[in-house]
Amino acid sequence: GIQHPNPRKQFYKDFKTVIKANIQDACEVLSLGDFNESLYDTNCGLVDLVTELQLHDITYEACPDIDFATYSRGTSRIDFVLSTRRFKEALISGGYQPFSEQLQSDHRLYH
Repeated sequence: GIQHPNPRKQFYKDFKTVIKANIQDACEVLSLGDFNESLYDTNCGLVDLVTELQLHDITYEACPDIDFATYSRGTSRIDFVLSTRRFKEALISGGYQPFSEQLQSDHRLYH
C-alpha cells in the first residue's frame, strides 16, 4: 500500500481517473458531492480538477449570487454539482433546500 497516504489527494486522483475515462468514452458526467472544501478558495485541489476536466459548477452558473453555506456548521458552499457542458445545457432547474427541510441532515439537500 501507500505509506502515509493523503486521503484528499488520493480521492482527487481517483475521481479524475473515473471522470476522465467517462469523458473519453463520450459520456456526459454529473457529479454531486460533499467535497469538504470550497471551489472558490485558494489552494483548493478541486479547482485544478474542475479546470482540467472542463467541468461546470452548474449551480453557480445558474445563480451566480449564491452566497450561503451548504454545511450547517460552516460558512462556505462545500457541496457542489459538477457537470460536463452538455449536461449543464440540458439542466432545466435545480437548487438547494433549507437545512433539514425534508431530511434531517447537516447539509442542504440538492434538487
